[in-house]
Amino acid sequence: MLWARAVLRGDTRSARDILALPELQEALSAEDSARLASIGDAAVFLMEGRLTLWNRALTPVVGRDWCRLRAPVVAERQEDGWGDRDDPAYRFGEAALRLLPVDVLERWRAEREVLDALPPRTNLLMQNTLDFVARFPSDPRAPRLLRQAVHATRLDHCGDPAAGAVSKKAFSLLKRHYGEAEEARRTRHWFKPGY
Repeated sequence: MLWARAVLRGDTRSARDILALPELQEALSAEDSARLASIGDAAVFLMEGRLTLWNRALTPVVGRDWCRLRAPVVAERQEDGWGDRDDPAYRFGEAALRLLPVDVLERWRAEREVLDALPPRTNLLMQNTLDFVARFPSDPRAPRLLRQAVHATRLDHCGDPAAGAVSKKAFSLLKRHYGEAEEARRTRHWFKPGY
């Protein structure tokens, strides 16, 4: 989805432009679109956009690999017919090579570099939650968001070792600052991926 990729790239201008498109209504409700469009601060807009991605599970890419957020692969056709050729991201990329002008392909490759540099999905969205709660500690969603962040590493098939540290940080913040909240009482452990 174009809007999700713009948010993940940190491209506020494109993300705002895409919010106005009628095609987006299939993925985001009119209420969500209006709420996001009303946010004036660019950093807050991106944080809220990433929280929306987390809560709505919007697909930002072609394919089903949620461990890494990636753009379609622009690559030449493989002669042997094996390997990544079965990946929808490669099939889409092959079509793009044949159909898109050179300048568009270059922009696409630049986007791919940005998306490839992002950490795994779990880490990215958990860190966004921590950033959001640090900036808006009195937001009533904070305890729920922190609980989500803690539980994101539970049964995390991506198994990124750094996610455990972020889960522990979210857990500590939840217990220390929101200890009386129902979410804090229900969250008894933080998790390391792969356990």
